[in-house]
Amino acid sequence: MPTIVRQAKYIKSDVAKNNNKFWYITELDDASIETHWGRVGDTGQRQIKPFGSQGAASSFFDKKCTEKERSGRNGEIAYRPLNVVGSENTPTITTKTVTSSRIKEIAKKQIKTNNPTVTKLIEYLSKVNAHNISSATDGQITYNDTTGLFSTPLGIVTQENIDNANDILVEIGDLVAKRSYNEKMKNRTNDYLMLVPQNIGRKRLEVRDFWSSLSAVQQQKAIVDSLQASLVSATSNPVSDKKDTVVEEKVFDVELFLVEDKKEINRAHRMYYKTKKPHSCSYLNPHNVYKIKIGKMEQEWNNDGAKMTNIWELWHGSSCSNLLSIMSKGFIIPPSTSSNVTGRMFSNGVYASSISTKALGYSTGYWGKSSYNRYFMFVVDMAMGRYFVPPGPSNNLPKPGYDSTFAKPGLSGIQNEEMIVYRLSQVRPKYLVEFK
Repeated sequence: MPTIVRQAKYIKSDVAKNNNKFWYITELDDASIETHWGRVGDTGQRQIKPFGSQGAASSFFDKKCTEKERSGRNGEIAYRPLNVVGSENTPTITTKTVTSSRIKEIAKKQIKTNNPTVTKLIEYLSKVNAHNISSATDGQITYNDTTGLFSTPLGIVTQENIDNANDILVEIGDLVAKRSYNEKMKNRTNDYLMLVPQNIGRKRLEVRDFWSSLSAVQQQKAIVDSLQASLVSATSNPVSDKKDTVVEEKVFDVELFLVEDKKEINRAHRMYYKTKKPHSCSYLNPHNVYKIKIGKMEQEWNNDGAKMTNIWELWHGSSCSNLLSIMSKGFIIPPSTSSNVTGRMFSNGVYASSISTKALGYSTGYWGKSSYNRYFMFVVDMAMGRYFVPPGPSNNLPKPGYDSTFAKPGLSGIQNEEMIVYRLSQVRPKYLVEFK
């Protein structure tokens, strides 16, 4: 069986001409060339062409690559090198397999618990740890349960692609906010789809439909974030196969205890009902209450937030698919320069609310997509310090001289109170409340 001498992968997306194609070429050591082409998301077609010598095959390889990289007639854009993990255009990278069963066993071993109910909860969270990107994007991005990785139809894209895609999303988000579906929007859409390949179907893509709202931009941001997480996993050092040399990484420094004290349970219930409003999730009621302590966040809080003034007890909602990641790494503030991309009205920070059902909406999917039937909210301490009340949404927060933002109904252009801090050390989770 012939072996690969070299390979090149290309992609071309041109929404104006309904192009969304890949083209691969492989030189084999039996003096033959294999080409593979088609629309992104399809299996495509393959052809093998034999040559009289290896030199002739190499010359053909170079000639075809030069042709693909040259712009065509009538303004047709050129193919661009496709940068995915393991392609000829990128260094060879050894991937580390992270099975869902291994994650579950590590979580069960390292998270301190006091009750079989908590153990079952950990098992459930292990299953839904990955974001449900596949169904949210109609299969454009797939998730592999065995490896724990997200992938585009053409592979896991490189860090350079992810960085460039994030920059383009900021530009596109700003254009969508202005409803500017112009030539620049078409060009940036072409650029984006060549960085993050997706199956967009066979019909001509209308940029106004593809970027129909800021929610569409934010959904693409979720895709890029998931690809980033997969790339980190794929490029990690592989785990040794020698069982006697494996050192288990400390993934979780967490205590998660089922609260059994009725007074403590009733207090959490009263806190929920006291600020409950008629949102779409208000049919849910508190069920189990868990006391949680995340070592990393606890330490940062003690060094900073605990020493500040105006420490408020608030609600923070999150999809159950995020909970295991939060227990491992703590809360995060997504890196982005545009609130149009992240969907945050008062810049990038950690958001919480005194209105219980407002925060619960982030857990149930009212404010975003969710396909799970178990819902959770954190009760957090948030150190507000000196807070600023903004006159409306703003990308320029926090305001200099202030520690936080307190967005108020009637004053800040919103209907429910929101509190935002901009340092992770200003917040710590105390309870995890499950709703049914």
